[in-house]
Amino acid sequence: MEKENIAVPTGNVFKNDTIEEYEVLRDQCYFEMKDKYHTFQIGLRDLLMCLKYAEDIGELPPHDAWWLKIADRYDLDLSE
Repeated sequence: MEKENIAVPTGNVFKNDTIEEYEVLRDQCYFEMKDKYHTFQIGLRDLLMCLKYAEDIGELPPHDAWWLKIADRYDLDLSE
């Protein structure tokens, strides 16, 4: 991956109020990102799972009580 092609937020946020065929979450926010070549969206659920992974590998300190609240609110499987 090119270091100078790291994606940055565009400032746009979208909300999905429908249930997609393979998505069980309602009202998920999607954050628009842009790199040198593409504009794309990443969902709040995916961002949360990235944070959990960073915690699991020791890049973030543990936040067990917070994760229990987040997992319940966003229907996350923290064992993934």
